[in-house]
Amino acid sequence: MFEKNRFVGFLLLLVALASVHVSAGVLVDDAYIRGGPPGQEVAAAFFRLTNQSGDDCDLIGASSAVAGEAEIHAHFHQKGLMQMRRVNRLTLPAGETVVFEPGGYHLMLLGIEQSLVDGDRHSLTLLFSGCPEQTVQAEVRSVLR
Repeated sequence: MFEKNRFVGFLLLLVALASVHVSAGVLVDDAYIRGGPPGQEVAAAFFRLTNQSGDDCDLIGASSAVAGEAEIHAHFHQKGLMQMRRVNRLTLPAGETVVFEPGGYHLMLLGIEQSLVDGDRHSLTLLFSGCPEQTVQAEVRSVLR
C-alpha cells in the first residue's frame, strides 16, 4: 500500500512539474481568424500573446494547415496613410502581453486552400525563439455576419 501511495505521489509531482513548464512559456488566448467571402485567398488571424516566462521571447514565424504561408504583419501610419508591412521578429517582453488586433499586429494567412466557414476552428502554430512553440485552435469569425 505504501509503495502505491508513493507511486501516486510521484505521478502527481510529475504532473505539477509539467504544468510549471507549460506556464513558463507564452500563453496564447482569444485566437480567431477573420473570415470573408467564399474563395478568399488571404485572411488575418488575431490573438493575445502573454509571455509568462522570466525572459524575453521572440515570435519568429507561424504556420497553419489552412494556408500555404503565414506571416507576421503590422499596420502603421505613414504620410497620413495606413500601410502594412511584414515583421520578421517580434519581441515579447517578459511578463508582458502583446495583442494582435485589427489595425495593429496580425498574422497574415496567405494561399488559403479551403473556405473559411464561420464557427469552424483551424490550428495556428506560433514559433518562438527563447520559448516553446505553441499550437492553438482559432475560430473563424466571419465579417459577413
